[in-house]
Amino acid sequence: MTVAEAADVLGVSTQTIYNYIYAGKLRARRPAERYILRERDVAALATKRKARR
Repeated sequence: MTVAEAADVLGVSTQTIYNYIYAGKLRARRPAERYILRERDVAALATKRKARR
């Protein structure tokens, strides 16, 4: 999943996704010039965010 796709799923900006990656809230790999995130990691974060509301 790309950063833009993760941002759409979570309803946040792409910069927020980068902040999550840098802070260690989301794991990402960078095989080339872009970050790739696992869908299950994004879904888990979405569940956590939903539970806090």
